[in-house]
Amino acid sequence: MWFRIWQLATATLNSGRAHHGMTVQLVSPKGATVLQKRLLVQAGVATNDFVLPPSVQGGEYTLRVYSDHGASTERKCAHWSSWSKQA
Repeated sequence: MWFRIWQLATATLNSGRAHHGMTVQLVSPKGATVLQKRLLVQAGVATNDFVLPPSVQGGEYTLRVYSDHGASTERKCAHWSSWSKQA
């Protein structure tokens, strides 16, 4: 699952801050943190991905982001489990 995060000032839409860190979590439909990464935000943008293991169940997941500057947000995303072969 690939993602890009923009951290911009609301009034100006400028990044306005030097490089800093953030934590990104993939949270399961049951509320458990499945995967987590620390990222470096450069010029207001960070990109990365989560490699989902085959054992991850389908459902509506949440991508949760915490900036080192105190900002946080979350977005819903869906994951469909693999189709099983039927005889």
